[in-house]
Amino acid sequence: MMSAPNSFRLWDTIIIGGGASGMFAAIHLKKIRPQSSVLVVERNSKLGKKILITGNGRCNLSNVAASIDYYHGLDPSFVDISLRKYSVSVIRDMFFQIDLHTMTDEFGRIYPITQNSGSVLDCLRYTLSDLGVDILCSTMVSSVFFEKGSFIIHTDKGEPIRGRTVLVATGGACAPHTGSDGNGYDILTSLGHTCLSSMPGIVQIKTKREWVKQLSGIRLHAEASLFLDKDCIRKQFGELLFTDYGVSGPAPLQLSSHISRILSDENLDQSKRLYLHIDFLPGRSLSDICEELHNRKIKNANRTIDTILVGLVQNRLASALIKSAVELPLTEAISCLTDIHIGNLAERMKDSSIEVEGTMGLKEAQVTIGGALTSEFDPMTMMSIYLPGLFASGEVLDIDGDCGGYNLQWAFSSACIAADGINEYLSGKKNG
Repeated sequence: MMSAPNSFRLWDTIIIGGGASGMFAAIHLKKIRPQSSVLVVERNSKLGKKILITGNGRCNLSNVAASIDYYHGLDPSFVDISLRKYSVSVIRDMFFQIDLHTMTDEFGRIYPITQNSGSVLDCLRYTLSDLGVDILCSTMVSSVFFEKGSFIIHTDKGEPIRGRTVLVATGGACAPHTGSDGNGYDILTSLGHTCLSSMPGIVQIKTKREWVKQLSGIRLHAEASLFLDKDCIRKQFGELLFTDYGVSGPAPLQLSSHISRILSDENLDQSKRLYLHIDFLPGRSLSDICEELHNRKIKNANRTIDTILVGLVQNRLASALIKSAVELPLTEAISCLTDIHIGNLAERMKDSSIEVEGTMGLKEAQVTIGGALTSEFDPMTMMSIYLPGLFASGEVLDIDGDCGGYNLQWAFSSACIAADGINEYLSGKKNG
């Protein structure tokens, strides 16, 4: 750990950003090129702040299903080389080599065996120290220039830092309290790159509130489908949480990136509306539910209508569903229900539609949509096609993955590709 940089020293590599991608790149680079001088510059007082909150503090490192199908951007195929060379199994083994044991849950998500993100960060930090990587924390990079064959980095510490190569691994613009506020975009733009506007991904969904507000706090498993008018965009099964403003939980979060992209489309027909269609009993057919409700009507004829869904769904949800499907007072006897009432109620249980208003903002998001155009970087090295010696990795690029460990896998895989690219460049094997 450094207290102040040496302004006269020419570093082989300066990594801007001490998050998941920056740390992993530094480790891999020092392992394949131990003679290199590597400096990580981090704006926070400690490395890896965002890692600590990943996966609700458990740190969902990756997913066994990771492939191009789970990534988005103008050109999702950009991830292909990284994921092939540094696959899930390779990254997992690299973590094992730094003493981090991992486990896989029933959904294919990979976590540290301790189920604690602090374990991940500890293994990364100790390895950085063991390898002799220099760390400069509490330092904000204000500008980067390329001058006379080297990069000049100005910070809020006064004296500039010089490097032969630079890796921008600053993350995106979401969760700014962790240090990711879009500064990396400013750096890359100043060096001639194009950065797409930032949008929130993997974030809570805002909906019309009349119906959901009465359900606030209810957590359940359901199938949520995103529709643009009558066109289904995507279906997602998983946990869903009703809130005062709309819905949260893994299933809605998985759909949220599509909402951000659709609403930002300048060619979107403004007469079209987005809807969430929720199936509260995805394992059962409409006819099966109708049959059970008919049987309950016969069996429990003298009970009140508000009890007909007891044991099927939570009480508050049952009340909301019944009120939306049956115009009778809930204190009437179940025997008063007609076939039409029962059909309407079954349909509401299989398909409750809520109009989508948008998403929460970048402050609440887990990943940033947008970033530096991948067409301006070489996917085999992560080096700029404009400025040899300049590299980028992770979320600062226009790649975002689904919820479930895919974004950290991209951070690690792209970091390793960038480290390989830096090694080639410094070795004179690939000088643009």
